[in-house]
Amino acid sequence: GMNFGGCLTLLLAKGVVGKGTKLCQALGAQVLFILIAAPIWLTFLHTLRSSWTFYDAGAVFQLQPSLFLGLFDDIFYRQVNKYEENFDPSTNFLILGAVLWFCLSRRESDNRRLFWGVGITCLCALAVAFGVVPPSFLIRLPFVGNIHHVDNAFSCIAIVCLLVIAGFGIQTFWTGCRAPDFKRTYQRVLVCLAVLLAVYLGTTEAAQRSTRTFLKIGEHIPKSNFFWGYSVLLVIALAAAPLIGRLVISNKRVRIWQISFLTLLFVLLHWRHGMHLLTPFDSYVMNPQDRTKLTADFSSTLALLHNRLPEPFRAVGFGDNLFPGY
Repeated sequence: GMNFGGCLTLLLAKGVVGKGTKLCQALGAQVLFILIAAPIWLTFLHTLRSSWTFYDAGAVFQLQPSLFLGLFDDIFYRQVNKYEENFDPSTNFLILGAVLWFCLSRRESDNRRLFWGVGITCLCALAVAFGVVPPSFLIRLPFVGNIHHVDNAFSCIAIVCLLVIAGFGIQTFWTGCRAPDFKRTYQRVLVCLAVLLAVYLGTTEAAQRSTRTFLKIGEHIPKSNFFWGYSVLLVIALAAAPLIGRLVISNKRVRIWQISFLTLLFVLLHWRHGMHLLTPFDSYVMNPQDRTKLTADFSSTLALLHNRLPEPFRAVGFGDNLFPGY
């Protein structure tokens, strides 16, 4: 995905001298990389032909397009899964705001031309992850049909692209926050955010009368109390961030309350993606775990085997490295 995006960016870039030469150099580097890695991937392919895994039975897991908001915060994915489990990666709402600002702003810049390579790559990845590309087509593709979790794999490609696009969006906001069309762009962002929220809430509350129904008639997906409180704070923070950011950038004299408020909004948009020791919401945040002691002589299992060598036992592995598995 990244090679595809880089190739498109080079081809579509404006004012680049010697595109053909640069493209040949990039392709040559890729060939060298393939040759250097040949012992690894040739062994892998040889083993793959004589082995069997669960993934040999092709399958495709994709996301509903209406869950697009979950790509920017997994709280929107969690509500549709039992025990609010999560299986797909997410960025954060600051990335959503920056991407919307870039896409909805009409200001012309050199980045528009540079954007297309990354943008097309991102759209292709999103089309696969969110079910626009039918599974009947994906399952016929070599390797892709055996991934199963294409929702997860292609979301990762999209997220890398979205981070780059968000950088364009922040630059567009920074250079255009004093422009007369700021208010119009801000209104477009709010409308687009409202539409995404409405589609999400509507599709997770409604049931269709069909033989294949996502929800049974009369049922709805219950939302946790944490979801309502957290999502409301997210939307408020995202809506307020452009206004406060504009004040900070536009004013020649920056005041302490503006910086404090902008810092608070930044924390609200990011705090759940950090590491937290102990919170009332541990099931929604990331907690640091005990790390493996790399300097330990033996594990408890190996120590038991070494201390009871005269007794018969069975172990699989090489030396003191037991075979990993379930």
